[in-house]
Amino acid sequence: FTKQAQVIRRYTMTNTNRLSVAIIQLGATIQSIQVPDAYHQLSDVVLGFDDVAGYTKYRNYHFGCTIGRVSDVVGNGEFIMDERRVVVSKNLGQKHQTNGGFVGFDQVIWDLEMKRPDGVTLRHISPDGHEGYPGTLKVLLHFTINDDNRFFIQIEATTNQTTPVNISNHIIFNLAGQSTGIKGIFDHQINIEAIETMETSNGDGLPTGRFKNVNDSVYDIRLPVFMGDRVRQFE
Repeated sequence: FTKQAQVIRRYTMTNTNRLSVAIIQLGATIQSIQVPDAYHQLSDVVLGFDDVAGYTKYRNYHFGCTIGRVSDVVGNGEFIMDERRVVVSKNLGQKHQTNGGFVGFDQVIWDLEMKRPDGVTLRHISPDGHEGYPGTLKVLLHFTINDDNRFFIQIEATTNQTTPVNISNHIIFNLAGQSTGIKGIFDHQINIEAIETMETSNGDGLPTGRFKNVNDSVYDIRLPVFMGDRVRQFE
Protein backbone atom coordinates (compact mmCIF):
# COMPACT_ATOMS: atom_id res chain seq x y z
CA PHE A 1 0.00 0.00 0.00
CA THR A 2 1.38 3.38 -0.97
CA LYS A 3 0.27 7.01 -0.70
CA GLN A 4 1.91 7.86 -4.02
CA ALA A 5 -0.46 8.89 -6.80
CA GLN A 6 -1.39 5.88 -8.91
CA VAL A 7 -3.93 5.19 -11.62
CA ILE A 8 -6.73 2.90 -10.48
CA ARG A 9 -9.10 1.71 -13.18
CA ARG A 10 -12.65 0.47 -12.99
CA TYR A 11 -13.96 -2.25 -15.29
CA THR A 12 -17.70 -2.59 -15.83
CA MET A 13 -19.30 -5.73 -17.25
CA THR A 14 -22.85 -5.58 -18.63
CA ASN A 15 -25.12 -8.25 -20.08
CA THR A 16 -28.14 -8.06 -22.38
CA ASN A 17 -30.51 -7.83 -19.39
CA ARG A 18 -28.80 -4.65 -18.08
CA LEU A 19 -27.18 -6.47 -15.17
CA SER A 20 -23.81 -4.82 -14.57
CA VAL A 21 -20.86 -5.49 -12.29
CA ALA A 22 -18.14 -2.89 -11.60
CA ILE A 23 -14.67 -4.02 -10.48
CA ILE A 24 -11.88 -1.65 -9.39
CA GLN A 25 -8.20 -2.57 -9.40
CA LEU A 26 -7.62 -1.52 -5.78
CA GLY A 27 -8.14 -4.71 -3.83
CA ALA A 28 -9.75 -6.38 -6.88
CA THR A 29 -12.90 -4.92 -5.36
CA ILE A 30 -16.49 -5.48 -6.44
CA GLN A 31 -17.70 -1.89 -6.28
CA SER A 32 -21.28 -2.42 -7.42
CA ILE A 33 -23.73 -4.92 -8.85
CA GLN A 34 -26.60 -3.17 -10.59
CA VAL A 35 -29.66 -5.41 -10.94
CA PRO A 36 -32.96 -4.54 -12.70
CA ASP A 37 -35.94 -5.06 -10.41
CA ALA A 38 -39.51 -6.14 -11.26
CA TYR A 39 -40.21 -2.58 -12.43
CA HIS A 40 -37.07 -2.50 -14.63
CA GLN A 41 -35.37 0.00 -12.32
CA LEU A 42 -31.69 -0.59 -11.60
CA SER A 43 -30.67 -1.12 -7.99
CA ASP A 44 -27.19 -1.60 -6.52
CA VAL A 45 -27.34 -4.69 -4.29
CA VAL A 46 -23.84 -4.58 -2.75
CA LEU A 47 -22.37 -2.20 -0.20
CA GLY A 48 -19.50 -0.03 -1.36
CA PHE A 49 -18.27 3.48 -2.06
CA ASP A 50 -18.62 5.77 -5.05
CA ASP A 51 -14.90 6.60 -5.14
CA VAL A 52 -11.54 5.14 -4.17
CA ALA A 53 -11.21 7.53 -1.22
CA GLY A 54 -13.94 5.63 0.62
CA TYR A 55 -12.07 2.34 0.28
CA THR A 56 -8.82 3.83 1.59
CA LYS A 57 -10.47 5.69 4.48
CA TYR A 58 -12.51 2.69 5.63
CA ARG A 59 -10.14 -0.02 4.49
CA ASN A 60 -10.60 -2.13 7.64
CA TYR A 61 -14.19 -2.84 6.57
CA HIS A 62 -13.05 -4.57 3.36
CA PHE A 63 -16.25 -3.75 1.42
CA GLY A 64 -16.22 -5.98 -1.68
CA CYS A 65 -12.45 -6.49 -1.48
CA THR A 66 -10.44 -9.60 -2.25
CA ILE A 67 -8.93 -11.05 0.93
CA GLY A 68 -5.65 -13.01 1.07
CA ARG A 69 -3.32 -14.71 1.29
CA VAL A 70 -5.37 -16.14 4.15
CA SER A 71 -8.88 -14.95 4.95
CA ASP A 72 -10.06 -14.31 8.50
CA VAL A 73 -7.71 -15.02 11.41
CA VAL A 74 -4.44 -16.91 11.87
CA GLY A 75 -4.47 -17.56 15.61
CA ASN A 76 -1.40 -16.27 17.46
CA GLY A 77 0.09 -15.32 14.08
CA GLU A 78 1.76 -18.69 13.59
CA PHE A 79 1.23 -22.24 12.38
CA ILE A 80 3.11 -25.49 11.81
CA MET A 81 3.79 -26.48 8.21
CA ASP A 82 6.04 -29.29 7.01
CA GLU A 83 7.17 -29.80 10.62
CA ARG A 84 8.41 -26.24 10.96
CA ARG A 85 6.97 -23.20 12.71
CA VAL A 86 5.96 -20.32 10.45
CA VAL A 87 5.42 -16.90 12.03
CA VAL A 88 3.39 -14.32 10.09
CA SER A 89 2.71 -10.64 10.75
CA LYS A 90 0.33 -9.76 13.59
CA ASN A 91 -2.05 -6.96 12.68
CA LEU A 92 -4.84 -7.88 15.10
CA GLY A 93 -4.06 -6.67 18.60
CA GLN A 94 -0.37 -7.51 18.00
CA LYS A 95 -1.41 -11.09 18.72
CA HIS A 96 -3.12 -12.55 15.65
CA GLN A 97 -3.15 -11.99 11.91
CA THR A 98 -6.39 -11.10 10.17
CA ASN A 99 -7.22 -10.96 6.46
CA GLY A 100 -3.69 -11.31 5.13
CA GLY A 101 -1.81 -8.93 7.41
CA PHE A 102 -0.95 -5.24 7.32
CA VAL A 103 -0.91 -5.15 3.51
CA GLY A 104 -3.28 -7.87 2.38
CA PHE A 105 -4.65 -8.44 -1.09
CA ASP A 106 -7.31 -5.80 -0.40
CA GLN A 107 -4.62 -3.08 -0.23
CA VAL A 108 -2.75 -3.74 -3.47
CA ILE A 109 -3.54 -2.53 -6.98
CA TRP A 110 -4.17 -5.60 -9.11
CA ASP A 111 -2.88 -5.74 -12.69
CA LEU A 112 -5.14 -6.34 -15.65
CA GLU A 113 -4.34 -9.77 -17.07
CA MET A 114 -7.06 -9.93 -19.71
CA LYS A 115 -10.28 -8.30 -20.87
CA ARG A 116 -12.86 -10.71 -22.25
CA PRO A 117 -16.29 -10.22 -23.87
CA ASP A 118 -17.90 -11.64 -20.73
CA GLY A 119 -15.57 -10.24 -18.06
CA VAL A 120 -12.06 -9.44 -16.88
CA THR A 121 -9.14 -11.25 -15.28
CA LEU A 122 -6.96 -9.47 -12.70
CA ARG A 123 -3.50 -10.58 -11.55
CA HIS A 124 -1.40 -10.14 -8.43
CA ILE A 125 1.97 -11.66 -7.54
CA SER A 126 2.67 -11.89 -3.82
CA PRO A 127 6.43 -12.16 -3.23
CA ASP A 128 8.13 -14.77 -1.08
CA GLY A 129 8.04 -13.75 2.58
CA HIS A 130 5.31 -11.14 2.23
CA GLU A 131 3.53 -10.79 5.60
CA GLY A 132 5.53 -13.84 6.68
CA TYR A 133 4.22 -16.37 4.15
CA PRO A 134 6.67 -18.61 2.29
CA GLY A 135 6.77 -18.84 -1.48
CA THR A 136 5.95 -16.56 -4.38
CA LEU A 137 2.21 -16.75 -5.04
CA LYS A 138 0.63 -15.82 -8.37
CA VAL A 139 -3.10 -15.20 -8.23
CA LEU A 140 -5.55 -14.79 -11.11
CA LEU A 141 -9.12 -13.65 -10.47
CA HIS A 142 -11.56 -14.34 -13.29
CA PHE A 143 -14.73 -12.20 -13.02
CA THR A 144 -17.49 -13.30 -15.43
CA ILE A 145 -21.17 -12.56 -16.06
CA ASN A 146 -23.58 -14.24 -18.48
CA ASP A 147 -27.00 -13.54 -19.95
CA ASP A 148 -28.66 -15.79 -17.34
CA ASN A 149 -27.82 -13.02 -14.83
CA ARG A 150 -25.16 -15.13 -13.17
CA PHE A 151 -21.94 -13.63 -11.81
CA PHE A 152 -18.91 -15.86 -11.25
CA ILE A 153 -15.61 -15.38 -9.42
CA GLN A 154 -12.98 -18.00 -10.23
CA ILE A 155 -9.83 -17.88 -8.10
CA GLU A 156 -6.65 -19.45 -9.49
CA ALA A 157 -3.43 -19.54 -7.45
CA THR A 158 -0.02 -21.10 -8.09
CA THR A 159 3.05 -21.10 -5.85
CA ASN A 160 6.64 -22.29 -5.94
CA GLN A 161 6.63 -23.41 -2.29
CA THR A 162 4.23 -25.08 0.09
CA THR A 163 2.15 -22.29 1.61
CA PRO A 164 -1.37 -21.81 2.97
CA VAL A 165 -3.79 -20.15 0.55
CA ASN A 166 -7.35 -19.22 1.52
CA ILE A 167 -8.53 -16.40 -0.74
CA SER A 168 -12.04 -14.97 -0.57
CA ASN A 169 -14.05 -11.91 -1.48
CA HIS A 170 -15.61 -9.80 1.26
CA ILE A 171 -18.70 -8.81 -0.71
CA ILE A 172 -21.59 -7.58 1.45
CA PHE A 173 -25.08 -7.75 -0.03
CA ASN A 174 -28.22 -5.75 0.57
CA LEU A 175 -30.61 -7.50 -1.80
CA ALA A 176 -33.24 -4.83 -1.19
CA GLY A 177 -30.86 -2.29 -2.70
CA GLN A 178 -28.12 -0.24 -1.10
CA SER A 179 -30.39 2.80 -0.82
CA THR A 180 -32.77 1.00 1.59
CA GLY A 181 -30.16 1.02 4.36
CA ILE A 182 -30.46 -0.97 7.57
CA LYS A 183 -34.24 -1.33 7.21
CA GLY A 184 -33.80 -3.13 3.91
CA ILE A 185 -31.28 -5.49 5.48
CA PHE A 186 -33.50 -6.20 8.49
CA ASP A 187 -36.39 -7.06 6.14
CA HIS A 188 -34.41 -9.94 4.63
CA GLN A 189 -35.55 -13.45 5.50
CA ILE A 190 -32.76 -15.90 6.30
CA ASN A 191 -32.70 -19.68 6.58
CA ILE A 192 -29.64 -21.84 7.34
CA GLU A 193 -30.29 -25.56 7.70
CA ALA A 194 -27.47 -26.20 10.16
CA ILE A 195 -27.80 -28.25 13.34
CA GLU A 196 -24.47 -27.14 14.82
CA THR A 197 -22.38 -23.99 15.07
CA MET A 198 -18.66 -23.60 15.68
CA GLU A 199 -17.78 -22.63 19.24
CA THR A 200 -15.55 -19.58 19.60
CA SER A 201 -13.42 -18.36 22.48
CA ASN A 202 -14.84 -15.53 24.58
CA GLY A 203 -11.74 -13.36 24.46
CA ASP A 204 -10.62 -13.43 20.82
CA GLY A 205 -13.57 -14.98 19.02
CA LEU A 206 -11.35 -17.68 17.52
CA PRO A 207 -12.75 -21.15 16.74
CA THR A 208 -12.05 -23.66 19.50
CA GLY A 209 -12.54 -26.68 17.23
CA ARG A 210 -15.64 -27.75 19.13
CA PHE A 211 -19.21 -27.71 17.80
CA LYS A 212 -22.37 -26.70 19.67
CA ASN A 213 -25.93 -27.80 18.92
CA VAL A 214 -28.14 -24.89 17.84
CA ASN A 215 -31.27 -26.14 19.64
CA ASP A 216 -32.92 -23.45 21.78
CA SER A 217 -30.34 -20.84 20.74
CA VAL A 218 -30.35 -17.68 18.61
CA TYR A 219 -28.30 -19.61 16.04
CA ASP A 220 -31.21 -21.92 15.22
CA ILE A 221 -32.48 -20.54 11.92
CA ARG A 222 -33.59 -23.79 10.34
CA LEU A 223 -36.92 -22.08 9.74
CA PRO A 224 -37.03 -18.73 7.89
CA VAL A 225 -36.80 -15.67 10.15
CA PHE A 226 -36.49 -11.95 9.51
CA MET A 227 -32.91 -10.84 9.96
CA GLY A 228 -33.92 -7.83 12.05
CA ASP A 229 -35.87 -9.97 14.52
CA ARG A 230 -32.93 -12.32 14.99
CA VAL A 231 -30.30 -9.59 15.26
CA ARG A 232 -32.28 -7.90 18.03
CA GLN A 233 -32.10 -11.12 20.05
CA PHE A 234 -28.32 -10.68 20.22
CA GLU A 235 -28.64 -7.20 21.75
